[in-house]
Amino acid sequence: MIELKNVKKIYGKGKNELIVLDDINLKIEMREYASIIGPSGSGKTTLMNILGFIDVPTSGEYYFEGRLTSSLKDEELSKIRNKKIGFIFQNFNLISELTALENVELPMIYANINPSKRIKKAKELLKFVGLSNRMNHRPSELSGGQQQRVAIARALSLDPPLLLADEPTGNLDSKSWKEIIDLLEKLNEGGKTIIIITHDRQIASRTKRRIEILDGKIVKDESAGV
Repeated sequence: MIELKNVKKIYGKGKNELIVLDDINLKIEMREYASIIGPSGSGKTTLMNILGFIDVPTSGEYYFEGRLTSSLKDEELSKIRNKKIGFIFQNFNLISELTALENVELPMIYANINPSKRIKKAKELLKFVGLSNRMNHRPSELSGGQQQRVAIARALSLDPPLLLADEPTGNLDSKSWKEIIDLLEKLNEGGKTIIIITHDRQIASRTKRRIEILDGKIVKDESAGV
């Protein structure tokens, strides 16, 4: 599904040059459940931004589903980002004025999905994440764990094959983070490819593959049981 070849990301020039990613080679297969783990400043969020087409490499090649992404037009990249990738963020990124149902509907509105279809889908997704009784609540009326479940439902609204989760449990208590990880595991078992960006080894230990990054380099790549 994903292949990076000799990917570098450099900010600045000359004396101010900062190499954030240094010669990254990585393959992620369909239906994998992987974590990218590293301390703050290791380059893991930059790597996620490149995987999610939020940023582009300075050099090297990124293939998504066999297509060289640097050869694609902005419109094609935007279409891949919107339809193929669901994003889950540490801070939930919900719109405070909207209800849970309306937040989940939002990507489907942008995708011009029929109102009755999108409402039905949003309700189904909120039921899936265990929030049938919170559909009409705004984010301020929900706990952190509930807000993250709304965010996961929103990420699933266009049925993307890939989920990118950036520190998805960073703002949650231990009970809530376990519920979120259980939910991500269930989604992976259902066929989703999931990549979690984290600094937490406890979170990483729950994934089937752990990719460790330090100073912009992959220093370890291990599968569960290895």
